[in-house]
Amino acid sequence: MKPTETIIVGGTAVVSSAIEKQLINTKSPIILADGDLTTPVKKYLFGNARQTKEVFVLGGTAVVPDTVLDQIGGFVFGDSVY
Repeated sequence: MKPTETIIVGGTAVVSSAIEKQLINTKSPIILADGDLTTPVKKYLFGNARQTKEVFVLGGTAVVPDTVLDQIGGFVFGDSVY
């Protein structure tokens, strides 16, 4: 069974080990987004769009810009994420 949630974290690492442990316990994929989404991330999001029901984005617009949110929304929901 594939996960129905995806977690997007801004930057190159999760903020703290305590938060990382909580995220790992969800058994959801954790994607680090540092600026634009890379090709492998885009392929993952597009390839798993049908079973993805929720996307959680951690970090403000300083680390996850609106352009990245729009890209995620386009791949997963065919629309923008707000």
